[in-house]
Amino acid sequence: MKTVKDKYLVVGADFAGFPLKEVVVEHLEKKGWKILDLGVKKDSDPNDTDLMFHRVGLRVGAEIAEGNYERALVFCGTGMGIHIAASKCPHVHAGVVESLPAAIRAITGNGVNVLAMGRSTSLRRPPATSPTPISPTPSAPAGSGGIISTNSTSWPSTSSKRSTTRNTRRTASRSSSSATTTSRSTSTRNRNKGEPPCASRIKSVLTSSA
Repeated sequence: MKTVKDKYLVVGADFAGFPLKEVVVEHLEKKGWKILDLGVKKDSDPNDTDLMFHRVGLRVGAEIAEGNYERALVFCGTGMGIHIAASKCPHVHAGVVESLPAAIRAITGNGVNVLAMGRSTSLRRPPATSPTPISPTPSAPAGSGGIISTNSTSWPSTSSKRSTTRNTRRTASRSSSSATTTSRSTSTRNRNKGEPPCASRIKSVLTSSA
């Protein structure tokens, strides 16, 4: 078995992980490591389906399962897919790592023998041009570039709409309460002016008894 003690590693990457793999392999080779590359290379055919992430992962995993290599590095777009493929092989314990502390912990604490990494997106530079502006609309204020100000009277903000709705509901509730109170007061005054509601019934009972 070719071990890390003797500076042997097997690596593999698909087309998405190829740039990161090249940087890592170049660094390791400068340090004296001997690398077996089973994935995409500089002269690989982009249409070669044997270089898809799951097939590369299985080839690398087979080297570990058969006892040819002690450890391996695999690369794809995120590291997730190729690590799942490598894990299908017996005796492979693959893990996705995104930092040096995670890699050290995975090996020393979790027994990982295949480290999977994804191409870093944090190194991408922002576009040189500014974002495409929103196209103006007929109702947007002139010179606003189509961006409608929330301070505009023709385009009230969401908060002002909510405030208006709350005030309308409160006014309607007060009006309804006031109308109910007025109706009750009127009914009470009418009863006080005339005879009590039961007066006619009492008279009819007295008349029938006589």
